[in-house]
Amino acid sequence: LLIFLLLEMATIISKPHSDPSRWVVIYPCYLNSKKSTAEGRKISKQLAVPDPTIEEILMIVNNGGFKVGAERKLHPRDPERDNMQLMGRVRVQLKNDDGTPVNAEVPSRIALYRYIAGLIPKLKTRLPGAPSGGAAPAVSSTTGGKKKNKKK
Repeated sequence: LLIFLLLEMATIISKPHSDPSRWVVIYPCYLNSKKSTAEGRKISKQLAVPDPTIEEILMIVNNGGFKVGAERKLHPRDPERDNMQLMGRVRVQLKNDDGTPVNAEVPSRIALYRYIAGLIPKLKTRLPGAPSGGAAPAVSSTTGGKKKNKKK
């Protein structure tokens, strides 16, 4: 068993940082303030955001200058397996082949989680008054009309 672990570690260390298998994995539950640490949250509730999506994470990571890949995978502890909004994970290259960070602001995995969680509330989709996913039907704000079945 010890020999197997040593061989596995040697294989991982010999791969360059540009190999996608060495990239940092981010599931939305890592940043979700509605999840507990037992359900997979990796940062404090004060820093986490409610219900982050894969699209939001991808936008932020792409704008940060990172190499990124999206995969259709589920977090093992996620009880909401039917919710397609939460499905997926993002892989991010955190370091260059020489070991230096791709982005100097984000030297570690936890710093990456905090970086993403800090920028999600600033996205246009999260700002108040922003259109949510689909077009909402127009609601009439005028009062009047007949009121039926009202007790007197």
